[in-house]
Amino acid sequence: MVLARAGATRVRPGRFLLVCAWSDLGVAVVYAGVGAWSLSVSSFALAFLAATAFPGLASAVPRRRAGRTRAVRTRAEELKAEGGGL
Repeated sequence: MVLARAGATRVRPGRFLLVCAWSDLGVAVVYAGVGAWSLSVSSFALAFLAATAFPGLASAVPRRRAGRTRAVRTRAEELKAEGGGL
């Protein structure tokens, strides 16, 4: 889905790959840190919990931001419909 959006918005391939590489590196660092921490406290359950919670939290942030963007657009459209401006 991300790849299709990048193509539809004509993002340069080099820039797209760079952003993907940096984001994947960030995810790898988080998982490595959580794995090392859970190994030091000898708890597989903590590693499993973190491994399942991290993707959920990471996907909640963009959805929340998208909701705010829609609300701003909706308000802007209301002002335009009323004849007002921003």
